[in-house]
Amino acid sequence: MEDHTITGTVVGLTKRNLSREYQNTAGESYEMLLPFGTEMRLDRIRDVKDVKRGDTVTISYRQKYRQETDGTQTLVKTVVTSISLVKSGSTQTLSPQGGRLP
Repeated sequence: MEDHTITGTVVGLTKRNLSREYQNTAGESYEMLLPFGTEMRLDRIRDVKDVKRGDTVTISYRQKYRQETDGTQTLVKTVVTSISLVKSGSTQTLSPQGGRLP
């Protein structure tokens, strides 16, 4: 397993995943979709529902790999282990339907 920490702008949110922008150059934007872990720590937010489009967050996540017979590794699972609010970006709450999360 490998642990990683990244900081970026929230561009999407569902009940199970968070999408954050990690690069925006020359008119191109790159996003990373990260599924929530079952035991996820929250810092500076009470609930994932409080995360909004445009917020800057620091996300720690864990990736699990499987060792293949040819010596290569294959990514089999990625889960978010913590989310920390760095800076609030807007007042628009995200949800899959475009309204507030239940």
